[in-house]
Amino acid sequence: MAKRWILTTAIGMAAIAPVWGQTAQTSGQSSAADLGRSIRERQSLRGLGQPSQIQKWLNQNVESVSFDEELFEDVIRWLRERPGEVNIVVEWNVMEGLGVDREMPITLELKNVPLSKVLQLVLKQAGVDVPLGYRGEENILTITLEEELNAPRNFVIRTYQVTDLVRTFINFDNPPSIRLSNLQQTTSGGGAASSNLFADDDDDEQDEELEERVQAIIDMLVETIEPETWSQNGGQGTATAVRDVIIINNSIAVHEKIGGAVRLRPGR
Repeated sequence: MAKRWILTTAIGMAAIAPVWGQTAQTSGQSSAADLGRSIRERQSLRGLGQPSQIQKWLNQNVESVSFDEELFEDVIRWLRERPGEVNIVVEWNVMEGLGVDREMPITLELKNVPLSKVLQLVLKQAGVDVPLGYRGEENILTITLEEELNAPRNFVIRTYQVTDLVRTFINFDNPPSIRLSNLQQTTSGGGAASSNLFADDDDDEQDEELEERVQAIIDMLVETIEPETWSQNGGQGTATAVRDVIIINNSIAVHEKIGGAVRLRPGR
């Protein structure tokens, strides 16, 4: 039985984290953004994509910011004074070991922006030689090296249901055939369990088509979302599939780009 499939798309995908907040530029990246938006919308419908405490804190609006060569550590103190019960942990020992200076002067002039954008730009200035980033767990925001965030020991495993991204509908130009012999056997069986009335000659072909569609999604993710982190490209992140469920083991940064906010439990 012939099938057709639809790859559902939406426009754009918002990202809040500093390390992975760049805007997609190519058509391939736009497709990945559309895919991420679709996944996050479905998670939201299931109650999995509601803003976490960290997200709410990062999304709060800042009316104005005026830093004129403020020390990096003083800007951190300013962040700690923002409304919300969020604890900020700065891994100074890790960052200073690679040349990050807590007295790096920060100059920034902004109006009406989310706090996440302020943090993103501050970390960009502070991490001149080594990129900095952050992650949120419970009500703790940790600021550290981007390299540290992407280390395999900090990887998180998440599953993504992609059924409606590869959904099919029946092509009625070629309807399923009915096995009348099975119907006769069921009727004469006096209430016995019925056999399959429809021919299933194409079941293997349909399974292969499903695998190909899901693999196409995995290939697009690997090519466009932090490509260097995946095992196919020399990294250590993995993406495998069980029918229409994709299982991803990668950094929080990658998961944020694919499916939105990641909530971690103690011990993960």
